[in-house]
Amino acid sequence: MFDAGLRSSGDGAVVDAIGSFARKENQDAAGRLASISELVARRCVDDDRAHWACDQWDAAAAEVSAILGVTHGRASSEMMTAVGLRHRFPLVAALFTAGTLSYRVCEAIVDRTHLVRDPDTLAVLDRAIATDAVAWGPKSALKLRRAIDFWVDRYDPGAVRRTQSRMRDRDIVVDLLNIHDGVVEIRGDVSAADGAAIDRRLAVMAHGVCEDDP
Repeated sequence: MFDAGLRSSGDGAVVDAIGSFARKENQDAAGRLASISELVARRCVDDDRAHWACDQWDAAAAEVSAILGVTHGRASSEMMTAVGLRHRFPLVAALFTAGTLSYRVCEAIVDRTHLVRDPDTLAVLDRAIATDAVAWGPKSALKLRRAIDFWVDRYDPGAVRRTQSRMRDRDIVVDLLNIHDGVVEIRGDVSAADGAAIDRRLAVMAHGVCEDDP
């Protein structure tokens, strides 16, 4: 029965169970990402295989995609979140592991801070966000982004401005007016997350055709 064995329990016990299962769900998600980050560390090493047509990241993403039953792009996104938590936000990752933060919040933190590069700034940002993020669960997607941007703007304002400027300038052009020999040029600027998804999707498409396809 889909009642978690609580049919005969009081209201208080049911509410407590909701909180307990939510924390366990966060802990399980943290464990999944920690495992993914370990796989990336083992698979994506810096050697001559980095120049293969299907690179190490793609190969690791294929493994993650298969075991999770998700798309290649979604697997790649989880890998980026996992690596970001492992190497850039250890204090946030610790809260995630404890079940205090949700996957949604941690994914947003990694995504909104990807332009911060300085290690010392990242360490300060990690401490500030880890302290503040415990109250971010109820926030809407927009308010969550603003809460993260507040701290990025305090310690690396250039990262926020560059992100906002580049996001305003996003554009895709399919140049149908200049077709040459049946080929058309596509160019544009998209968000980093969209760019990664497009890149991985095109790689999957390219490797899915017949070897004799021109």
